[in-house]
Amino acid sequence: MDLGKRLRELRERRGFSIYEVERRARLHFSTISKYERNERQPSIDVLQELAEVYGVPLASIFAERADLQEFLPEEEIEWLSWLRADRRLVELLELARSLPEQRLEALLVFLRPDGPSGRDTGYGRRGARGGRRPPQPEPGT
Repeated sequence: MDLGKRLRELRERRGFSIYEVERRARLHFSTISKYERNERQPSIDVLQELAEVYGVPLASIFAERADLQEFLPEEEIEWLSWLRADRRLVELLELARSLPEQRLEALLVFLRPDGPSGRDTGYGRRGARGGRRPPQPEPGT
């Protein structure tokens, strides 16, 4: 495993510049750069701090796909790979995790293919399908 490469990957996946990590982890940017280029090895305390900054468990800094296959079913590894490939998905999950239960359920209903976002009501997200508008109440009713 290439620790420096993994640290850089985690930083970039979070969309952080070295200077953002410097601010959050209270490490000098040149030190972070040296860790990422394997010119210097971080202590376990520094790795713990970086894991917190990147929002990952410390163990995930060291985990590679082959390591995961010992512990996780292939389907879950595929999900993790899918999430790692697109940072927006992680951001979406972080936002969903912070929602109250009622709002999360409303979001799920909205996103389901058979939910109110489309097929079951006959009206799409913009309120119309095929140019039709949803029925409007008659004035005075």
